[in-house]
Amino acid sequence: MKQLAKNGLSMTDAQSISNAVNQACVEIENTINNFNVVSKTIKIEGESFDIQEANPIVDIFDLLKTKSQLHGVQAWLMEALTAKTELMETIREEKFNRDSFTMPTREVIEEPNCLPFVDEEFGRLQLSSTELAEFLEQEAIASHYGKVIHKRGKLTSLRSQLAKHNALEWEVIEDGKRTPVRCKTHHNSNELLDIHNSLSDIWTRANKRVNYFNSKVKSLTNDENVRITNLNAKLKNDYASLLNTVNANYQIEVSNYNAKVDTAQSKFQSQQLVKLKEAAALKIVVDPRFKDIIDEYQVSNN
Repeated sequence: MKQLAKNGLSMTDAQSISNAVNQACVEIENTINNFNVVSKTIKIEGESFDIQEANPIVDIFDLLKTKSQLHGVQAWLMEALTAKTELMETIREEKFNRDSFTMPTREVIEEPNCLPFVDEEFGRLQLSSTELAEFLEQEAIASHYGKVIHKRGKLTSLRSQLAKHNALEWEVIEDGKRTPVRCKTHHNSNELLDIHNSLSDIWTRANKRVNYFNSKVKSLTNDENVRITNLNAKLKNDYASLLNTVNANYQIEVSNYNAKVDTAQSKFQSQQLVKLKEAAALKIVVDPRFKDIIDEYQVSNN
């Protein structure tokens, strides 16, 4: 930046002067390279020809001084041109940095822990000790009495045997010899029917109580599952409502974040354009030691 300021040479002038100075240096270099210490002459058929004219060293100090000064000017101008180019390139390569802005994060909402449904074991556990004892007792009565009075039960079998009863049966005691067996009943069909009816009455009463307790267990189980369903529904509704609120707030925060970033980025870009404009307007400073030469070549270019 030492070679750049608001006043001085434009880049176009500096480049033109640098080119002109370079050409002058080339001319001086050619002059120096043409110096020699020997002249050469050849004589052909009595006529002399110069094949290398004498070119002695003349004004070498002035030539080198001028060449050095010109190269110094050119180096100054080229460094200044490079500095300005690099400055503008540096400004162009500047990137907007959003690290100072914190991107909002979405709040994590855990899903509700919904309760599982219960089975009829839950309903049985709700019975009182007295109710459970009666339930188990009536189940046992209904089971064992029912087994006897069932159509394939023992009592039905006995009634069938009685209906098919014969007073005399035959048994084979020895091979080829049948022996009569006298069969005597000790129950009649009415007695068996009375027993069946009495047992059925007991079974019916026990079965009604079993059905009552089964119904009560199912009702208690269903009531609990209804309560669980309503509770789970409330948990899910509350979760959905909270999730909607969190999402809405997150969207607002993201919108605010984007707005702040966009505003800052626009400001950065505006400032970058201003800096580029200011850098483009910078001139190349003319150092006092190079002023005379630069003035000379600037006039000659114009």
